[in-house]
Parts: sequence; C-alpha cells; structure tokens
Amino acid sequence: MNQARNVDVKLGKQSGVYTGDAVMTSRNAVESASMSEPPQMSPLSATDAPGSGSRLAWLDVLRGIAALCVVFDHVSYYVLQSARGVVYQWFNPGDYGVFVFFIISGYIVPASLERKGSVRTFWVSRLFRLYPLYLLAIGLAVVLWMVHFGSLRGESADPETSILSQLLMMSNVLSGTNLPNVVWSLSYEMVFYLLLTALFMARLHKRSSRYALAFAVAAVALGGLLPQAYFTRNLATPRLIALVADMIVLAGLAVAVVLRGMPRLLGAALAAVVGLALLAFNGGWIWPWEALSILALMFAGTMLYPPNRDSTRGARPSRSRWPCWGSPSPPASGTATPGACPRAPNCSGSAAGSHRSCWLA
Repeated sequence: MNQARNVDVKLGKQSGVYTGDAVMTSRNAVESASMSEPPQMSPLSATDAPGSGSRLAWLDVLRGIAALCVVFDHVSYYVLQSARGVVYQWFNPGDYGVFVFFIISGYIVPASLERKGSVRTFWVSRLFRLYPLYLLAIGLAVVLWMVHFGSLRGESADPETSILSQLLMMSNVLSGTNLPNVVWSLSYEMVFYLLLTALFMARLHKRSSRYALAFAVAAVALGGLLPQAYFTRNLATPRLIALVADMIVLAGLAVAVVLRGMPRLLGAALAAVVGLALLAFNGGWIWPWEALSILALMFAGTMLYPPNRDSTRGARPSRSRWPCWGSPSPPASGTATPGACPRAPNCSGSAAGSHRSCWLA
C-alpha cells in the first residue's frame, strides 16, 4: 500500500494535480504500483462527453440559436418592432436564449471541474477565462464615460463601493450596478461555481436532480416571501456588506485551494453559503424567485452530464458503452477487453496486476 501511495503521489506531481484533489471526483484514487503510465484513452470524436477536448456540434447549435434569440430580443426594440409584437404573443426569444445559456453552463462547468480533478486548476481556469473580458468590458465603459459617451449608471458617485461590488463579479447580489448591463448573469454564475465547488469537495455532486428540484421548489414556495437587498437595507451599508462578503468568499476559496483535508471543505462550504445567502436575501437585479429558478436551471443542466463516478485524476471515458481501460500490456486470459466489461456499470477492479475502471457512457 505504501508503494502504491508513493506512485500515486509521484504521478500527481507530474500531472499538476495535488494529492487529495482527485478525491473530489473519484472513489478509486490509488492505482496499482505496477502501472508504469496513465491509462491509454481510445480515440475521441466530436460527439464525446464534455471535457474531452472535442467540440460538441449539437451544443454549438444550441448556443447559436440562443445567441440569435437574445440578439433579436435586443434589436427588435429598435427595428422589426411589428415582428416583435407578433413573436412575443406566442414566444419570448429573450427568456429562451437566457434559459438555454444557463442550462449549458450547468452542463459544461461540472465537466470542466471533473476533468481537471483539482479545485485549484478549475478556479485558475475560470479566472483567466472570465476576468480578462470582464475587465475589458468595464474598462471600455469607463473610457466611453470619460469621453462623455454613455454613463456609469450611477457607479461614479461611490467608486469604492462600486469596486467592492464588482470585484467578484457579484454586483447583482451586492447592491451594485451591472457595468455594463450585459454582465448581469455573471453574478448567478459565480454563486453556481461556489456551490458546485463545495458539492464536489463534499462528494455530493452526483445528486443534481435533487438540487435542481430543491431550488425549483424554493423558487415557488419561498421566492415570493424572500426580501430584496435585505442585508444592505437593514444590517449595514452596501460598502460594508460588499467588503465583508468579498473577504469571506476570497478567504474561503483560498483555504479550499491551498489547504488539505477538512479545512478545505469548510472553506469551500463557507464561500458557498455566503454566495447562496446573498443570492436569496440580498439580490437587487431580479426577484429572489427568479434567482432561485436560475440555480434550478443550472443544476438541471448538470443532470445532462452525470459525473464519471470512478475516473481517476480527470481521466476521460472512451466511446464504448461499457468502456474498460487497462495498462498497455495485453490482458490476462479471461479478463475484460476495452469495450466489453464483464462487471456491472461504474465498477473497478484489478486483473493481471493492472487497474481497470468502468463507466456508464
């Protein structure tokens, strides 16, 4: 066992995934000491699961249709007004496009987190994926305001509070103003990331249907009773609430990505609880029932991508219905071959000294 653990630690260092990270997504984190290299993957196609590095054509089609619907929603205020009146009698393209994008986020983001197998890697990738464009959008808005073209929507009156509310892209739940307006959805995406991180670290991420149902029920049963901007109107100033929330979330994430064991889980849970509390009690952009419905949509998206229950360090399943991976050496007589698993789905075992895992494709 000690020899196997040493091999696992060495492989973890080489792959950039730290010890303990794979525990979030794997029940079989220890490989056989006889394995000299990671499992060989079968060729992937454009229809493979998310996170495989291949484009999903059907997903791109959904994105394209959703984007066109959102564009029509905005443009039809100024042109095609007669067409807008007819279309909106039967169908709301704007809401449809937004709903599809949230469901897609719920489908893609868990795949990214599971593929990386590391909270640290996941949040670094989110940072470099979202913040450059986010800062560029804010910078352009400020430049246009300085040349007297457009406005900062009142944010210039209290720049310190504005910076604190925009810092973590959660302005909608920190009594800030969306700058520019199109970044409004990022507040709910961030809360979803925080919740998903805590669930992955607690190994509770496989119950997506329960979370989707819970948030949907909460939206219907409690959405009309929950207050808007309760913290900033009753407990303290918007600046203080934003400062405290930012510090708690950042501290929780820092603990989650730096420490190990129970402290990292507690850090992720703390950040998630703060994010959820802000969404439920301190939102100002939309009603609480709408915010809870957005979370229900995103968790419904995670149901479309069930996590690989036994994958190690983000390994990707092959295209076979019951794929079994083994070492490059030929399997012993009577053992399973790739594409035909003699055991039940989501199983793992050893044969002829090689570790094998099976997934439900």
